[in-house]
Amino acid sequence: MLIKMRNNQKGFTLIELMIVVAIIGILAAIAIPQFASYRKRASNTKASSTATVVRNAEAALNQDLGYYGGTDMGTDLPNASGAGSGVIGGATVLIAASATTAGGCVTGTHPTTGAISAVGVGVPADVYVQATADAAGASYIITSEALKGNRAFGVDSDSDGVMYYVQNDAWVGVAPVIAVDGLNATEPPPLVSQDDIDGVAGGGATASPNWTRLE
Repeated sequence: MLIKMRNNQKGFTLIELMIVVAIIGILAAIAIPQFASYRKRASNTKASSTATVVRNAEAALNQDLGYYGGTDMGTDLPNASGAGSGVIGGATVLIAASATTAGGCVTGTHPTTGAISAVGVGVPADVYVQATADAAGASYIITSEALKGNRAFGVDSDSDGVMYYVQNDAWVGVAPVIAVDGLNATEPPPLVSQDDIDGVAGGGATASPNWTRLE
């Protein structure tokens, strides 16, 4: 009886195993690119949302100070420099600066009185953003990118109801060097009473090198 039971035991044939491996390979070939595309889209969404947060902070700063400012991090609000313009963000979540806690902020200086004000802004992990104001604090440009995204997003104070983007797959996984103060995308300087960003070179891929209005 034992011999008969052993003879009835069957395994997979080589052909069956090859079919299973082929099916797994086909599914992987379909799923992996879709996952990578989904991750880029999710990262891009974080970057665009962060640009909106900084735009709102610029509006709040202008309401308080009458002028715009730039991004800064590593200090609490009472000790804000009033001269922010650097890239903020990084590999971990950057909390918004408060009256007692150091973090991210938008800060500016009144050109006549010298008064300094600041508004706290938080930045998600792996997102980088920079706001730069002109010398008179009358205009600003915001740019933001996500480490795993392929788009940079931009806002110009002279048309702050519009979001712009520029795209380049070469940016995926490339973190900006914060000490150098610059993102992968090219940020135009802020100029008063004109759209500084629409159609301007942004460092995108060959097919779309310029900043383009996000519809």
